[in-house]
Amino acid sequence: MIKLLFTMVIVAMGLPVQAQSTWLHVYGRSWHHDAGYNGHNWGVGVEVQIKPGWSAAVGTYDNSIDHRTWYAAAKHQIWQQGQVVINLSMGAATGYQTAVIPVVWPEACWRWLCGFALPRVGPGTTDMAAVYLRIPIWQD
Repeated sequence: MIKLLFTMVIVAMGLPVQAQSTWLHVYGRSWHHDAGYNGHNWGVGVEVQIKPGWSAAVGTYDNSIDHRTWYAAAKHQIWQQGQVVINLSMGAATGYQTAVIPVVWPEACWRWLCGFALPRVGPGTTDMAAVYLRIPIWQD
């Protein structure tokens, strides 16, 4: 499933793919509007810049309803000032009540620390905010 999602993201962003920078994502904490959701969402992912302003990300984490989630996303950098970056991400995630949930979300990063917020996106979800580490592995 995740291979299919990742392939769809790469094709949607246009080929050829030429990796320029790579980051490791380390997930761990989220906060929810409604009670009954856990905030411990440990997981890992990888993000690869495939052309200027665009990157593709895939990964996995323990979601807030105690299931394993796999995701794939295309990320578009819409603004940068020094070490502050704002991205608009779009992709899909598994592990919720719907087999695959399409998702679009804004993301803000400062150095290695990133945060994002999502509204309720389907059955069994709630408004939430999360933080993760975006650790550079290789920079062009």
